[in-house]
Amino acid sequence: CRKPLFDPEGRVYIPGVLPGLYDVEFVAAPGTGGADLAPAVRSGVRLEAGASLDLGVVRLRAAAAVSGFLTDAATGSPAAGVSVLARPSVAGAGPSLRRPASRARSGADGRFSLRGLDPEARYYDLALAGRDGTAGGTAPGWEQAVVAAVDVLSTTSLSLSLRSAPYSVYGRAVAPSGEPLFAD
Repeated sequence: CRKPLFDPEGRVYIPGVLPGLYDVEFVAAPGTGGADLAPAVRSGVRLEAGASLDLGVVRLRAAAAVSGFLTDAATGSPAAGVSVLARPSVAGAGPSLRRPASRARSGADGRFSLRGLDPEARYYDLALAGRDGTAGGTAPGWEQAVVAAVDVLSTTSLSLSLRSAPYSVYGRAVAPSGEPLFAD
């Protein structure tokens, strides 16, 4: 994927493209109102050797958004710092399948907001308290949950409860001789 260049009138130019068949995806950059626009794709773009191709004007649609409030199921208090991830429910749902998932984290008040959702995909699965696999972080204190098929055209706000995850994993690391590798 080549980095596009832009001229002062907003026209895009992608240099160094080889001949072939392409799907060209247009995604508004963050900080330019891009979170409020859904991506657009021109599929089946055929570029012949030695040719340039004008794709015309590509209009990005207004994006959908879903916000919510997460609470501790046992206490009703806000669930802070919970990761929330949104992916289209149906594989192949328009250009959104290729777009990175929308991510958010609940604030101290338990609120989150997912923006930039493609209304063409319409139904999104929300994964709550997912493990992101980053090293050095603390484990989330919540059980994972999935809210399936949220209709982003008719749902704008959710109120969800999560159960705390009071589980632990333990064991002992030893050398081949049986000597402990770690000691307090």
